[in-house]
Amino acid sequence: MKKIDTKKVLVDLDGKPISLDGTAGSEATVGMVLAHIFQVYKGKVFGGDPLKALELARSFYKKDSTSVDKADFIKIKEAIKEDERFTPIVLGQVMEALDEAKDSEEEKISAVSEVK
Repeated sequence: MKKIDTKKVLVDLDGKPISLDGTAGSEATVGMVLAHIFQVYKGKVFGGDPLKALELARSFYKKDSTSVDKADFIKIKEAIKEDERFTPIVLGQVMEALDEAKDSEEEKISAVSEVK
């Protein structure tokens, strides 16, 4: 499992928070961008499954962090690469956040127990 920090604020080249709607105080976060991608996602990455897209959108929008299994993690990266709504500065930072995702505690515990 990979734990993604969904509350990380995205910034422009000057280091100022990016706004999704152009108003002050509506800072774009990793979770917001991922939720928006999966609200309108119609790609083939998840087999065109609208329920999976809805589940991901809700998870990324509502939580401070979201854990996904490795298979979904890879598919999420593929879906981001397919997105045409957001600019490279936004999508690039989301990809960086995914690259920074940590293995969740559940996985660490199971990996330790497998070693014993």
